[in-house]
Amino acid sequence: MKQLKTRMGTFEIDTYKVPKEYQCYGIETISRTNDTHWSVCTISQSVKVNDKVYSPVLYQSCMHPEQVTIYPLKVEQDGEKITFVTRYDKAEYNLKEKEIKAEFCMWYPKLKKKRCNPCQNCGRC
Repeated sequence: MKQLKTRMGTFEIDTYKVPKEYQCYGIETISRTNDTHWSVCTISQSVKVNDKVYSPVLYQSCMHPEQVTIYPLKVEQDGEKITFVTRYDKAEYNLKEKEIKAEFCMWYPKLKKKRCNPCQNCGRC
């Protein structure tokens, strides 16, 4: 397990093993050049910033349910700007403008059964 302590909190990577049948779209990494320039790519944590949650994305193909992909959460700080990037979302915060309150939570890939009414015969269930 690797950690990166920032002024927002502590990022952790490599905290669990991904099931081998899941495809991971990216490698968990931590890189740091100094206190104000770092980046994290994680599938282990989600981050709640000012009531908005940023987390990795678990995707299951509806046409091929055996194909499961995890898209990581990418967080980068470049000076006074911090950027959160997920599969479907991107947000930037300026650290000079306002205080950022962040909560870190462990994130585990968990498939959910889709409850379709009426049934579309997609095969997911």
